[in-house]
Amino acid sequence: MFHENKQPQGRSNLKVSFEADIETGRDMLRVFWIDSKDEQVRPVKPDDIERWPQQWAIYDQAKASMVKVDGPFVSEIPMMDRGVAMSLRLKGIMTVAQLARLDDFAATNLDMERGKQWRDAAVMFQAAQAANKAIEKPKQPQKAA
Repeated sequence: MFHENKQPQGRSNLKVSFEADIETGRDMLRVFWIDSKDEQVRPVKPDDIERWPQQWAIYDQAKASMVKVDGPFVSEIPMMDRGVAMSLRLKGIMTVAQLARLDDFAATNLDMERGKQWRDAAVMFQAAQAANKAIEKPKQPQKAA
């Protein structure tokens, strides 16, 4: 999410926006200069909200309407690099569960060569997570009759 607004104080060529990091969900600040290719992206600090309250209010309102994503993102699958994860996101696949649910046709439509491999990797990732959760749960002691 990107909201471009001029900074009300001082430099008119400075623009700021608040956005959510799509992988971590963390609030981020993007500062850039119109006459330069330089930009800074970093986690939001309390001072940033005070310095740019109008931009924060726009972001905060938009953030309330964002779709909540449950489960791990596809970028957490070991074979997924950042480019593949971004490509999947642009096609509407953000989570491991979404990718794992695809049938052969849908997986092939993502990528003719690797779509099924990605889907299978998501299925294996889910299975490994389920196995880890089963191991982590302590077993209840059996009561003697």
